[in-house]
Amino acid sequence: MKLKIGLILVLIPFFMQAQTEEIKKEYRTIDNISLNGKIYTIKAKYSERDFQLQLCDNNSCHGSNQDFNRKIDPQMLSRAVIKLAIDSKTDAELDDDSLVTPEEKSYLKQLLDKLNVLIEADKSAAQKLLEAVDGEKDKDAAEIVLKKRAKFLINKPSNLEKRKYFKNVDGEHTHEGGELILENAVIVFFNNKASSISVTATIDNKGKKEQIVLYNYKYSIPLRAFNYYDNASKVVRVKYILTGQASNGEEIEVHVNDLFDYRNVGKKNNGNFGFSIANQRIRLGNGKDESNTYKVVQRRFFDFFTGVVYSDVMGLNTENSNSLINAQADLLMPLNLGNWAKLTALRQFMLTSNIALNNSFENDSRFINFSGTDMVSHFDLFEKNNLNATISLDALSYESKGWTSTYSLGYRLGFYRTGFQYAEVQNGAEDVITKGQLLSISHGPYINFEFRPQDNFGADILLSMEEFNINDEVTISGRGDFRDDIIEDDGSNSFLFKHNLVRMSTNFYWLTNPGKSTGGIYARVGATYHTATDAIFPQVLVGYATNLTSFVNRFKPKTTPTTNESK
Repeated sequence: MKLKIGLILVLIPFFMQAQTEEIKKEYRTIDNISLNGKIYTIKAKYSERDFQLQLCDNNSCHGSNQDFNRKIDPQMLSRAVIKLAIDSKTDAELDDDSLVTPEEKSYLKQLLDKLNVLIEADKSAAQKLLEAVDGEKDKDAAEIVLKKRAKFLINKPSNLEKRKYFKNVDGEHTHEGGELILENAVIVFFNNKASSISVTATIDNKGKKEQIVLYNYKYSIPLRAFNYYDNASKVVRVKYILTGQASNGEEIEVHVNDLFDYRNVGKKNNGNFGFSIANQRIRLGNGKDESNTYKVVQRRFFDFFTGVVYSDVMGLNTENSNSLINAQADLLMPLNLGNWAKLTALRQFMLTSNIALNNSFENDSRFINFSGTDMVSHFDLFEKNNLNATISLDALSYESKGWTSTYSLGYRLGFYRTGFQYAEVQNGAEDVITKGQLLSISHGPYINFEFRPQDNFGADILLSMEEFNINDEVTISGRGDFRDDIIEDDGSNSFLFKHNLVRMSTNFYWLTNPGKSTGGIYARVGATYHTATDAIFPQVLVGYATNLTSFVNRFKPKTTPTTNESK
């Protein structure tokens, strides 16, 4: 896992480049060919998916605007090249493809392979590494099995509930001593928990049968609960149950471990078992045409990672320090280290890296520009940063299943880099210019409200109080140390926590085509308040995210269904 995290940090600067498909502006030579005894040079310009051809002789080149897919049939490409030679009229004798010898046609069929070799060789090392990691095949993490039958517990309705809700029901009848016949189940896995489970079953009690639906309406269920009757904590024990209500008002409770088996998968030396699984939706059944087993897929490398390119509309204002174009990389790692029903300790940590790609319209809009005896506001270090990264850890989380939301208390650590340019005024001579970068850090607690009302939409509201300070030793000739002699307005507020920044942001995530892609719209509306100067730094961001699987409960479907899925 440490290797994966380190690899992500290395790949962040290259990720956006690898996501963009660039069409080459120049034609590249593929090979020399012979048609009707005359020698030609075949050239191509290409992108990731298609290419265009040129046919050249000693005098000129003749091309076609037609795009060819890289998976085109080699024989079809061969006919297209011959047609291009005939249409170019570079050989007056070549007016029919019958004049091309069988040996020449056979050689033409090798063009596609040679083109693909050229394209692969032209890729950067970073792009090849990204494709190798992202192209990793799905691996089975474990096998989940729906059992045939299960015992259950009963919570009888109170006298008040009987009079209010079940006064017309036979209160003498009870399901005690009965057994559940399990018919089918649907499970939705999200960030290493079963966020939704629905089980259809029949209560069998001495020949009397009644259908009932069980589900986890109180909380999401950690994967370890499929194997253990209670959580790992020996101090506070919690049993994870599914609940349904019978017609007579009795509440039927069944432990998830009595309904399912979660076991290892594989044969001989290819076995596997783990609790880090991809977000997926599965169905199990004990019926004639259904399977009661399903192999859940292990979480892939880039499922943890989201790349975002967005525009801050505040950057349209030339007097504003907001960057117009930004690139952001997010890593969300589910942990779920401690679970007590609705409470989770160390639920997840998140790493966010942001870089300003376009610094608005003015040269000094995103760096600190000062001269002579000017002082620099402490808040400028934050407003005009060109690179930042934050690490956030949800320390304690509470799940509100009815509101499809989770509330978390956590702590975050931030790193910021800000450029500066200082002009030392010289009497009668040219000013001496000093340029550099300043490093700052921030830390503080936060509360996060996470809403997931549906599969293809999500929203987060985050409120934090942070202590932000320069963490660099930079000395400027004639002025002294940057931190001690140039920075001003760096006081802190001691209300609740020592802080000088109060931050609030609301993030929204929409999947634009949930059936085919995990990418979608990313938007943020937020502001940062500086307590020492009462200044505010607003943000209104709109962009596109390449992978939102960690932020919305949706997985990318396979191109072909597995045996389990087809049933």
